[in-house]
Amino acid sequence: MNHIGQIIRRERTRLGMSRSRLAEHICSEKHIYLIEKGERSPSAVLTGLLGDKLSVDLFGFRHYLNGQDPVAVREGVECFRRYRRSKDLAALKDATDRLRMLPDFQIKPWIYEVEINDLYRLAYEKCCYADAVAGILYLLARVESRAALIELRVLLSDCYLQTGELAKAKAVAERAALLFGESCESRLGVAVRCALLSVYWACGQYRDVVATGESLMQYQREHQVFERMHETFFLLALAYFKTGQFFHACDFFRKGLHSVMVFDRQADMNAIRKM
Repeated sequence: MNHIGQIIRRERTRLGMSRSRLAEHICSEKHIYLIEKGERSPSAVLTGLLGDKLSVDLFGFRHYLNGQDPVAVREGVECFRRYRRSKDLAALKDATDRLRMLPDFQIKPWIYEVEINDLYRLAYEKCCYADAVAGILYLLARVESRAALIELRVLLSDCYLQTGELAKAKAVAERAALLFGESCESRLGVAVRCALLSVYWACGQYRDVVATGESLMQYQREHQVFERMHETFFLLALAYFKTGQFFHACDFFRKGLHSVMVFDRQADMNAIRKM
């Protein structure tokens, strides 16, 4: 099993930093040596100080230490999740094809990340929503990660929307929102709120669209996460139009067009066509 000392040694070596320099004003050089050998475990405070000096989030590796290559696994998982949440399917396919054969991605729990990628492509590339639903329900009974459980429910909600099962879509999206916590990644928070927006729009709950959309924009400003803003703008424009607030509808429609033109992503255009 890997230990945090291996990550520290790898990052220190990558930076060309000596043990004495890393230990300076933090602890003894011998203590760094023992940590890197796995004979000592750094405290949370020491882990934070060493991470700051190495310019790396050492706490972020704690879930990956069972892998053969924790650095590659962490980078791969973060890459997968980033592409899934932005629905960049071309980049997701390339990353999956490149990393699928790594030993760590052929065993639990990280094989589930590859399987989630396949489900995204099954739903959004091949439009096989019923097959995707079956695969999602299978994985929901097996994965343990809260982030994966939430992400699977967001995908499941969208699949139910595409098959016209609005009650199921709404129940699943609201369950995902309940599971989301402050410790979860902010991009996942955006995905959950976008799922709620889509469900409320499909169900004709236009006032809920407005309330959720305004809340989502505030959340994105607070967390500096601006992906999928066009979806928020266009759904707000449509909801304001439906409720007779035409000035706000025109304002958000202009913002949506501007967002699409600035980022110019095919994934954004595909999302707009589905509205």
